[in-house]
Amino acid sequence: MNLHLLFASLAATLSLGFAVQAAPTKIACVGDSITFGSGLKPGDARYPEVLATLMGPGYDVKGFGNPGKTAGDYPGQAGRWFGSTPQHKQALDFKADIYISNLGINDTGRWWNSGLFVKGYEDLFKAWKSASPKAILPGHART
Repeated sequence: MNLHLLFASLAATLSLGFAVQAAPTKIACVGDSITFGSGLKPGDARYPEVLATLMGPGYDVKGFGNPGKTAGDYPGQAGRWFGSTPQHKQALDFKADIYISNLGINDTGRWWNSGLFVKGYEDLFKAWKSASPKAILPGHART
């Protein structure tokens, strides 16, 4: 699928219900090296920057990527859980209206544990909701 078509669809979906607001809608893109933009050539836009352009001036989109980070907090993998990073703290301080998460690819190592993966994501969700109680989270219905 064309990347621009994917982001245009995402932008159209996210814009529903947020068209008229005094303050820009804040979107936090959290994740690993894909969110960070590892491997891109100088001048290439990271996906949070592409999303910001597609969403327009009514949205404040920020990227909080950290290469190699995981959704789960696994034994023997100290410091790899996204929740232990400065970017996680920055995303909490941003108090986003919407959190988009791109975590999981680095969870596929020998340390994989479905229970710890789910718990790690649940802990991130709780932290995001605590920082911004009305935030929309990945995979959660708008409340």
